[in-house]
Amino acid sequence: MSNKQPVFQSQQRFPRLARIACLLLAAFGQTTGFTEPQRAQTTVEKYNIISIVTDDQAQWSISAYGNREAITPNMDRLAREGVKFNNAFVTTPVCSPSRAAFLTGLYGTQVGITDYLTPDEGAAGKGLPESALTWPRVLQQNGYRTALFGKYHLGTAAEFHPTKRGFDYFMGSRQGSFAPVNPTLEVNGQMTEVKGAGSDIAMDDAIRWIAANRDKPFATLIHFREPHLPYTPMPEEDTKPFKDLDPTIPDTRGLDRAQVKQFYHDYYAAIHAVDRNLGKLLALLQKLDLERHTIVIFQSDHGYNIGQHGIHTKGNGYWIAGGVNGPKRPNLWDTSLRIPLIIRWPGRLKAGLRSTRRCSIWTCFRRPWAC
Repeated sequence: MSNKQPVFQSQQRFPRLARIACLLLAAFGQTTGFTEPQRAQTTVEKYNIISIVTDDQAQWSISAYGNREAITPNMDRLAREGVKFNNAFVTTPVCSPSRAAFLTGLYGTQVGITDYLTPDEGAAGKGLPESALTWPRVLQQNGYRTALFGKYHLGTAAEFHPTKRGFDYFMGSRQGSFAPVNPTLEVNGQMTEVKGAGSDIAMDDAIRWIAANRDKPFATLIHFREPHLPYTPMPEEDTKPFKDLDPTIPDTRGLDRAQVKQFYHDYYAAIHAVDRNLGKLLALLQKLDLERHTIVIFQSDHGYNIGQHGIHTKGNGYWIAGGVNGPKRPNLWDTSLRIPLIIRWPGRLKAGLRSTRRCSIWTCFRRPWAC
């Protein structure tokens, strides 16, 4: 499909759920796709968007998706109050090309990003090209304030900076990850060591920004580094709930069961840190009376394995069925590609709705009728 093709050829052709899943229409409903933006019609209400993307979080890691050991009350709340997609997939199981697709609606091959960007590649001129129009830029050009908090990972050179790709404000890391505690992050354009847990730092800054920009339409992207490796250290309030847990692990022959159980303990703690901070955000929206005017989208950048299929991590996973971390095994298993995807829009989306149709972030942008 040509980049000049509108995302929506006919608004009446597609069901509301598909339109909501496509972030642009959910925001303001009248601009075309990734071409030249149009002026917002004064009769169309603009809704805020908060997009939360976790890093390396499997769909199976959330209570709302059937996990009886993870503690995710706020993710579960979003699922109760919104739409939960049971068959959402990314087009590639590694972060940089998946994030490029999420922001642009293009395959990684179309933007020259087919694997995760190493620090050397990101600094040497490889990243998201300017020609790849992002949906935050479309919103920005239609009167929205836009901000990104946390992980970017689409080029560290100055030419790829988030503020040159549609964001008015950026606080976080342009690298693939950062330390879970006391990370060095870009704050007001300067690399600064920030004290505290990374999950709290990202969310607390996002909360400050939302409160300061609540009087105009905004799009806030909060990209957590959790639960990316290293899973720990995490605050005690996130590790303590799992202290006595004997986690259920895959029945895969050859796993070092003690090691894999420790992975699960630490992984669940990192997810709990995200969930705890998600609770702060939901409380803020309620306090500021923004719930009915704000679309909250929760998802991961791809799936994950901790022993499933004998693999640890994602599409570039490590073979661990021999009892030790072995060589990388590229894979396209569903556990690497399937993601959690939950969308809440009070008053517009039916609470508790479940979608079993196959859906991907890429198709939601380019072919919404497939969602």
